[in-house]
Amino acid sequence: MQLPPEELEARLRDFQKSLQQENLDAALILQRIDLYYYSGTTYLHSLFIPADGAPLGLTRQELPYRPPWPTLRLTTSADLGNVIASRLREGALIGLEFDVLPVNQYQRLAAQLPAYRFADASPLIRRQRARKSAWELEVLRETARRDLAVWEALPTLVAGARTDLDLAAGLEALARRQGHQGLVKFRAFNEEIFFNVILAGPAGAAGGPYDTPLSGRGVSPTFPQGASGVPLRPGEPILVDYGGCYQGYVLDQTRLFALGRLPFELRRVYDTARRIQDAVVQAARPGVTCGALYQLAAGLAEESGLLAYFMGPKRVPYIGHGVGLELDDWPVLAQGSGVKLEPGMVFALEPKFAIPGQGAVGLENCFAVTATGLERLSPVADDPVIV
Repeated sequence: MQLPPEELEARLRDFQKSLQQENLDAALILQRIDLYYYSGTTYLHSLFIPADGAPLGLTRQELPYRPPWPTLRLTTSADLGNVIASRLREGALIGLEFDVLPVNQYQRLAAQLPAYRFADASPLIRRQRARKSAWELEVLRETARRDLAVWEALPTLVAGARTDLDLAAGLEALARRQGHQGLVKFRAFNEEIFFNVILAGPAGAAGGPYDTPLSGRGVSPTFPQGASGVPLRPGEPILVDYGGCYQGYVLDQTRLFALGRLPFELRRVYDTARRIQDAVVQAARPGVTCGALYQLAAGLAEESGLLAYFMGPKRVPYIGHGVGLELDDWPVLAQGSGVKLEPGMVFALEPKFAIPGQGAVGLENCFAVTATGLERLSPVADDPVIV
């Protein structure tokens, strides 16, 4: 999807203000999603953004879409250093994405530019991306509208599936027909996610190597996540965690299903998750810290006697995460976080429990922070679905 020129210009203007405030002379953007955010294309090799003046797109190929500023074709890897040196004084401070830039690439760049200094620009990028523009919010609302068809079809898919893999396959086919891009981006090192995670029966309570509340076993030890081929049985929870992503921006939602009935104890667990969600939504507004919202959620889990099962086997210390171009955008509603909510932030709130021997229970919805509270983006009813 082509970004409107005025959207790109506003992003560049805000980023350059941040560079100036942090006394950075320029930034070099290398990570693909950040390239898209600031240029509207992922075909660039890199994007040079001075603290003042027009950026320069650097490429090794013809571009299907040209940004509204100059581009330059690189012929060798050494050209990048030469281009930067021709545009900055010696000793200039250049911002890089330290959170994602491989060490070998950093060392190669530092060798090409020995007369320059480098600093971490990733917090500036992530803080800016955390505050969605009006255009981005409308893209997320459109994602929600397209997601609704997937969620409305899920009860029929659950009823016709023999195993969690059958259900996952049906969901994937439907989502792709809706135009799902097929990949959900995750920024953090060694973290990865598929766009749907089916957690059925006792196997759904299994933890994994990822910093997520629930993982499932998956079909291979190389990717222990989601459906694993277990049968769907009456009276066992089926948790469907689905990330809709049609135009680059992801909307993360989770719902609870069951065949025939949901045991009373698991319904009580679900009711606790729902109560946590509603309390956090009521408390969340600009100026409230993410840590305070986590503490509120954990306190309610403790009052219900379920703290030992809260947020999965690892008890990951957060109850929500930002969503946008990546599934782990800022902010993170994490324990001890002093980050304050601001209008334009969008996050997925996911109070979840892993009950040993029974399965995974919880829900997840996305919300946008407004001047007075939260706007719910998720269009699906919260109630468990008994098929």
